Amino acid sequence: MTDFGTRKNRFTSFAVAAPQLAAETYIYSLAVFNNKLYGCTSPNGNLYEWNGTDAWIQVAPKLAAETHIRALAVFNNKLYGGTYPNCNLYEWNGFDAWVQVAPKLADATRIASLAVFNNKLYACTHPNGNLYEWNGVDAWVQVAPQLAAETLTFSLAVFNNKLYAGTHPNGNLYEWNGVDAWVQVAPKLADEITIYSLAVFNNKLYGGTRPGGNLYEWN
Repeated sequence: MTDFGTRKNRFTSFAVAAPQLAAETYIYSLAVFNNKLYGCTSPNGNLYEWNGTDAWIQVAPKLAAETHIRALAVFNNKLYGGTYPNCNLYEWNGFDAWVQVAPKLADATRIASLAVFNNKLYACTHPNGNLYEWNGVDAWVQVAPQLAAETLTFSLAVFNNKLYAGTHPNGNLYEWNGVDAWVQVAPKLADEITIYSLAVFNNKLYGGTRPGGNLYEWN
């Protein structure tokens, strides 16, 4: 992957579009749904809708013991969230609450990432870094096992009709074979331990890393 610079030598100015939400300290996930922007928080695991100007409006409360909604995805015109610490999948009812649509995955504690690929919803989990496919009704089916010492797949992205994942703690890039396994397509990036985010831009795949805070382009 090609390094596009670090946070140390690039400066970007942001304007606050909505203030902090009481005791919430993180917005872990964002998604656009029906032309509106949604965000999920920690440590209270609420779902908020941005008013388009200067504030968030709560549209679903905390889910029992869940403290994070770590991932959001839009699938079949519905909004889904993956949680921590119970690793459940929820579907938003479009008004004021979440509805559970898949139970906890064995000893997994979080759904770290969600992605839609070939009209199906996929999730990666922690601490075992497995890839699961939702059956569209009420359960997950494992479609790729843990990647050796990788315990987390923080990011998923679809690029050129293939599904890619960025991992932790070795910061590798993997491509799913479409059946039952991951294939490594880019090695560890020096001291980087995590590919926290993946995005496609101008028909290229980019990754953001930790702890260096670099942006990389996959060749």
